[in-house]
Amino acid sequence: MKPSFGGRVCIAGVAAAAFGLLASTPARALTADELCATSQFSAGTYPDDSTLQTQAAAIERAMSRGGGSASLQSVVTVEGASASSPPSEAALAQYCSAAGEAARTRSDGSQYQAHAYLVASLVSAERAGLRDVSALAAYRLGLVHASDGSGIGSRGMAGDVSEDASVAGRGADAACATLSSPGNSGMRGRAYSALALECSAGRALAAKDYRLSSMASLRLARLAIANPDLPFTAQSRPFASGLALQSIGTAESIPNGVDRATMIGRLVETALDAGSNSYARLDLAIGQMRTAASDDPAIAAFTAALEGRLAQATGGPANGHLQRAIQFESQRELPTRMPDWLLLLAQAEPDKRYEHVASAYRALETIRPFLPAVDPVTNESNFALRMREVFEAAVDAELNSVSGDDPDRIARAQTIIESYRQAEIQDLFGSDCAPSATPFTPSDLLAREVVLYPVVLDDRMELLYAAAAPGDSAPRFHRLVPRPVSRSEVDSVVAGLVSLGSRGHGSAWQGAAARLYELLIAPIENQLGGDSTLIIVPDSSLRAVPFAALVDGTGKYLVERTRMTVAPALSFLQPGDRAAQNEPNVVAAALGREVVVPGGVFPKLDFTIPEARAVVAAEQGDNSDVMVDFSKADLERVLVREPVDILHLATHAAFNGGSNRSFIVAADQLVRLSELRDLISARRTRGGDLALLVLSACETAVGDDEAAMGLAGAAIQAGAVSALASLWQVDDIGTAELMSVFYRGLREGKSRAEALRDAQLALIARNNNQSDPWIWSAFTMLGGWR
Repeated sequence: MKPSFGGRVCIAGVAAAAFGLLASTPARALTADELCATSQFSAGTYPDDSTLQTQAAAIERAMSRGGGSASLQSVVTVEGASASSPPSEAALAQYCSAAGEAARTRSDGSQYQAHAYLVASLVSAERAGLRDVSALAAYRLGLVHASDGSGIGSRGMAGDVSEDASVAGRGADAACATLSSPGNSGMRGRAYSALALECSAGRALAAKDYRLSSMASLRLARLAIANPDLPFTAQSRPFASGLALQSIGTAESIPNGVDRATMIGRLVETALDAGSNSYARLDLAIGQMRTAASDDPAIAAFTAALEGRLAQATGGPANGHLQRAIQFESQRELPTRMPDWLLLLAQAEPDKRYEHVASAYRALETIRPFLPAVDPVTNESNFALRMREVFEAAVDAELNSVSGDDPDRIARAQTIIESYRQAEIQDLFGSDCAPSATPFTPSDLLAREVVLYPVVLDDRMELLYAAAAPGDSAPRFHRLVPRPVSRSEVDSVVAGLVSLGSRGHGSAWQGAAARLYELLIAPIENQLGGDSTLIIVPDSSLRAVPFAALVDGTGKYLVERTRMTVAPALSFLQPGDRAAQNEPNVVAAALGREVVVPGGVFPKLDFTIPEARAVVAAEQGDNSDVMVDFSKADLERVLVREPVDILHLATHAAFNGGSNRSFIVAADQLVRLSELRDLISARRTRGGDLALLVLSACETAVGDDEAAMGLAGAAIQAGAVSALASLWQVDDIGTAELMSVFYRGLREGKSRAEALRDAQLALIARNNNQSDPWIWSAFTMLGGWR
């Protein structure tokens, strides 16, 4: 259940009635929450238009300079509110747009604040007829939700806020009206982003802001390509192609030559990505790029590369164009597109594919430390935009070159895969999420421990595995026979399996569970047994899989065959140590009451407090404790001053990617995972690791691999050796029973993975409602297993 935005967003317009009392009172400070995100405001003094506009300009300047060290609240607080009448819609629109962008981009902001402030800005701007301000607010609002994909963990209330049934492609007026409607204040997700970008593109064009209009259309077209299931008036790729072609005409009016050429090029590139065959129009646009900025090496390289792509599309020779693109790109101080042009050359010269792809990978590794997190034109993740395709091509080329079980080639491929995983994790959680100084390697495996490394490529699935065989003093990775299954088929099978995450799941998931077992586990099942531990490093959509529920040919669940854990990457993995588990000190922090934070409302939870009390009662450690409706200060106290081996959190949470965007909910405020990590790191400097983080009331979005990566990354970011969490919201009684057996196993000295397996098997053996795999398979061990 997502936090509700309803009732907290300023939809009714900012008029005297919405501001309440008009009594003359002394000047005071007002926050963005009061000005932009509440429907009732009891103050008697207000900032005048000049004060609000000055504050908006100051916020925009601070963002252009990088934001500085001041907190979000200090940046957006308006001092000296002494006017006796409310400010105008125009002034509020400008201020709330700036405040919303600050909340979106700053590390101490949140998407909920950003959403609320920007909707308030859009509503006020639409009422005031300010097309330019509407366009900017809508564009920023679109960026808030363009990367949505992780879920909000919420116990006690089932279901998600709908992504809106409205269809993008009906024009700016319809899109803006949908966004401004009071009944849609709780909308979110990528479908919402599509409407916001469509609104922005139309309003910006009407305001003759050709750069913003082109940028919004470009981002919308790319969103359509990446999300074919979103609702548009046409199929996603034809929609994207048509929009990109149409927007080239808008981009041609951008005054600055380099900006004009860059935007035209990006739109041509997107049209080709979407499969456009309007080659004459695209050729004309490429010619306009050349004349707009002929002396800029980046534009010269981009132009030559697009000429090469056009030649490839029309059956002509592309090599010469692409060689020129590489030559021009090499003249740049930071050749950020070099990997892209080398990959295109690999396509044009398939007989030299391995050499060109290897060069692209080396070029990426050279520039990767200098790439910004997001693309400056589209605000897309540079990992998704510039890195993923290079990594996958490098893995594909390296594995294709392997003859038999060549250890050197396999080791090189595994090194690339691990670098890929690290880059993906750091894209989500920032550069502060560094791998271990002593990363886990196959040589660290003990007897009966098996690592499985599936790699999903466009045309097949590769499987690497390592196992500590008796007498093998140097375990290494081996390559199994590739599985002839496409990425789209894997995604389809995973989607079928994660339907198990719904209480009324039916039996359709069982075929998918058997198919994934056949693809992933059957090739190594002779390595598994009741005393084995399977460490899975899943790729792409496989991260959302409840592996315990995979089914073999006899109808036996995988959890009945082996213990298991999941790791996002080996370099972030610690096996763990059982020493502190026999009599662990457990702190169970539970949230029961409703919590209202800027921009969102988290509903009351009914079963978390009894669960926390039961956990601590079962453990009986010397310093075990229950914190009911805990505050951030409570967490700080126990983690800094008291011995804690296990932290059990029963509360709402979000795993949105980024340590400052992912959080748990305390009674008084959001606690970001970066803050939790800092507290746990402080413990480590005093010699006290957190052995286990339990996230029993949290959930990720079912079937969303980014959300599942966010959940896995939560354990890494929090600094715990391992984490136990659920992939979806499950029955409270089942959760309590599973946790009871799990903690009993830890107390008896069992490993984390063994204790979880025994708890899952105990529920299966009950042969009642609690035996439903919907309950027990949701729980996943992340990280350390010993």
